[in-house]
This record gives sequence, C-alpha cells and structure tokens, in this order.
Amino acid sequence: GALGPERLPGIFRGTQAEPEEEEEELGGSSSEASEDSMEPTSSAEGSRERGEIEPEPLGPIAFQEFVDVLVAVAMYRDPNPFSPFIQRFEAFVVAKLLLPLVKHWKRQTDSDLGAALQKSLEEVKAR
Repeated sequence: GALGPERLPGIFRGTQAEPEEEEEELGGSSSEASEDSMEPTSSAEGSRERGEIEPEPLGPIAFQEFVDVLVAVAMYRDPNPFSPFIQRFEAFVVAKLLLPLVKHWKRQTDSDLGAALQKSLEEVKAR
C-alpha cells in the first residue's frame, strides 16, 4: 500500500520503547503494569470501542527511535534485497529528507542553512 502521512504515527509508535520495557531492562518489575494493561488506559482506546477513530498523541522520540523510523521507511520505499541497504538508505535520506530541507531552508530569507546544507551535499557527492 501507499505510505502516506496517516501511517507515520503508527511507524513512530512501533519504534518507541514502552515504559514497561525500559523498566524491565533496568531490572524493575512490570507485574503491576501487566495487571493494569487489561483495562483501557486512554480515552483513545475507549473511543475505538465505540467505533470512533481518535489518534493518540505522540510523545517525544529518542534519536535512535528516529533513526529506526528512517530505516523502516527507507526499507518500505525501496525493498530491493539485491541493492545494498546503505545505498538505499543514503538515497532515501538525501532525496526525501535532506533535499526537502535544503528547499525549505532556502525559502527562509533570514537563514543560510539551506545554502550550507546544499554545499555540504555537493561536497559529499564530489567524493
């Protein structure tokens, strides 16, 4: 299927570590969390039971979770197993993240970030 903006929150949620998982990794007990997990924990879950669709708010993500999202989207956009992943990932990051940032920052009249990023991308290409 198509990868549209409506699917990105699901990808972000899929890469975010759950608080219970972090607690278990730190040696804590999650028995209380597992007992409570049987009941709805948010108004969004209750609205799903009534057939309403209400997206849950996304919390902040760590850098590694952001990288995981980039990897997931890059692999979805170009699933060719015969092309090395690093080439597919680099092409995705440059074409879908960095070049749009260059265009955006160039439109900002009070910022030289676009020109600086474009110059850096050209230097990397020249290597």
